[in-house]
Amino acid sequence: MARIDWTSTPQERERKKKQKKNKTPALFAADPESNTNTIRLLGFLRLWRLSRLHETLVAAERARTEEKAQEARTERERALRAEVERARLEGVAAESANARQRLEKMARAFKDEIDTLNEALVIAARDIAEAADSEIESENEREGGEVQEAYARAPKDLRRAEPRPPKQKAPTRFVVDPSGAYEAKE
Repeated sequence: MARIDWTSTPQERERKKKQKKNKTPALFAADPESNTNTIRLLGFLRLWRLSRLHETLVAAERARTEEKAQEARTERERALRAEVERARLEGVAAESANARQRLEKMARAFKDEIDTLNEALVIAARDIAEAADSEIESENEREGGEVQEAYARAPKDLRRAEPRPPKQKAPTRFVVDPSGAYEAKE
């Protein structure tokens, strides 16, 4: 049901009807001069500009967020590389420590072997010195007996000379150093 305005005249009512038909709603403001296409275009441009401003701000924020995410990825990669390098260096250090322990153990074994060989050399040098000393003594004893036998077998004209007793050589002594070297002393 249509409303009838009883306070206005019929001509005024007709004019209001025409204005309603010609009037289309504007986007942001009403045009008092009924220039609606320009108002619509300006409203659209305002919306477009607002939309572009919003998109620009969102894009800038996305770029900052992506930059921060890239920095975080880079830091994680750097931390991971540092962790791998640390683990590698720990392995190298452990291997080096094991190698050092093995070398020290080998050095100790070689030192013990050298000490054992030095002791054996000293003992062998003493044995050789004792054997040589006893051989020299027995040789001296044999020489003394041989000289007297030769004197007895010699012709009598050679015997006139008073026999000289054989010179007794002092026994040769061998002195052994703690280093294992020995030296013959008469």
